[in-house]
Amino acid sequence: MSDFKFDIHEAKKLVTEFILHAGQEALTNWKNIDVEYHVDNVDVTTETDKRIENEFSNFVEKNFPGHGFSGEEFNDLKRSAEYMWYIDPIDGTKFYAKQVPLWSISISLVRKGVPVLGVIYFPTSGQIYSAIDGEGAYLNDDLISITQEADLGKLQLALDMALSSEEYNARKETITPVLERLYTSFYRVRSLGSGTASITWLAQGFFGCYFNPFRTEMSMYDIYTGMLIAKEAGAYIHKITISPGLYHFIFGNKEVVEKVVGIVADLK
Repeated sequence: MSDFKFDIHEAKKLVTEFILHAGQEALTNWKNIDVEYHVDNVDVTTETDKRIENEFSNFVEKNFPGHGFSGEEFNDLKRSAEYMWYIDPIDGTKFYAKQVPLWSISISLVRKGVPVLGVIYFPTSGQIYSAIDGEGAYLNDDLISITQEADLGKLQLALDMALSSEEYNARKETITPVLERLYTSFYRVRSLGSGTASITWLAQGFFGCYFNPFRTEMSMYDIYTGMLIAKEAGAYIHKITISPGLYHFIFGNKEVVEKVVGIVADLK
């Protein structure tokens, strides 16, 4: 960590303070939010998303001058640099908008494409997941780790597949048999609809494996924080390149990941 041009531990402290404040703000506004639909009339955003993202952009400028920034809401706030801060101000906005408590705030610091600091906060449960590269993963103040169980029949798989019906139909000839093999190999397969929750629950040993097929290069920022926390909790991170800019991701202990790689090998 000696080549960092700033104190990574102080950065974590500052980001944790920010995310706690932002989480309280989101909770305060939870029952009185303005929902805005995107052009597809399905995806949504809220004024809370926009406000938190704008506040974090200002936070980065003030505390880490020269660092880059990227969020989901404002293209005009994006700026590139060696150190990039990414934020999903409300990860799970659909849940948030309907007062379902499966939402979080996610912040990561990425250096040259490699996550080095990550903090995820679930305000409704008061749980903060965090990690610094090489220093372990934590749930609040407790060190966490993935399960070392390798028998798929005793494990739950977190399946994070966010395909539209059109995308699914275009690939169903290869997807359907792979899903059948996954469902018959694992004790249970669950799809929460929240990649962040799925990965953090993997990191603390609830899930035995996380499988995220068809992740695009453009949406990588969406899993940077969880990827670091899972790795620091002991997960083996495996990326399968399907085509330029399109990947499958599998997280878990090495033996489990190798088994799943075999199961999904023909998924294109």
